[in-house]
Amino acid sequence: SDEGRTSTDVILRGILYSQKMGARLTSNSWGGPRFSQAIYDAFASHSGLHVVAAGNSAYDNDRHDQFPANFDLPNIVTVAATNHIDQRAGFSQWGATKVDVAAPGENILSTIPGGGYATKSGTSMATPHVTGGAGLILSAYPEATNEEIKQRLIFGSDRFPAMLGVSASDGRLNLGRSLEDDNIPPGAPNDFQISQVGTRGGIVSWTSVGDDKWSNGAAPLVFLERSDRPFTGDS
Repeated sequence: SDEGRTSTDVILRGILYSQKMGARLTSNSWGGPRFSQAIYDAFASHSGLHVVAAGNSAYDNDRHDQFPANFDLPNIVTVAATNHIDQRAGFSQWGATKVDVAAPGENILSTIPGGGYATKSGTSMATPHVTGGAGLILSAYPEATNEEIKQRLIFGSDRFPAMLGVSASDGRLNLGRSLEDDNIPPGAPNDFQISQVGTRGGIVSWTSVGDDKWSNGAAPLVFLERSDRPFTGDS
């Protein structure tokens, strides 16, 4: 409603309608602390990708409930808000595992009910940036899966020290990078070392390299695998 209130019934009808019409994306600038199995099931059964707001109560979603942001579903992208200097907006909720990426959400110029424009703030303003970005990715790569779109949004983001722990990406949306047609695999990590080994573990370190060995940034993701015998081409 105009007062910002809704019901489970209305939400379900909206999700089901978007599924019926074949929507690949939905944008969800709403949420709250109460879990709904019906809403969870509706999102889970929907074939599209759902971009949702992290919330505006300045707490850690890894420690407190917020839905649909905290639904553990592969087709959910949860969005925090940043300010104009690429820091988490003071009101924005965050979560190193429950939030996926951040986007501009403070003092955003937008249309308003009744006509005209005004600046508004909230993860509800950040979420449409990411939904629009997902739409651009789909327009460039129509066959992209939900997982591929989500990975492009996360790993294409710009990382900043101030964003560490705000989301799984540690970064702010960068659609230029998310749209890149990058087919060159990154080089293998160099200088792999294990140090300070003790009864409780040790420290593993390496230099992460980019597409062209040392010349083009760093790979955004590195997988580590452990074995009790040497790795070979077959293993």
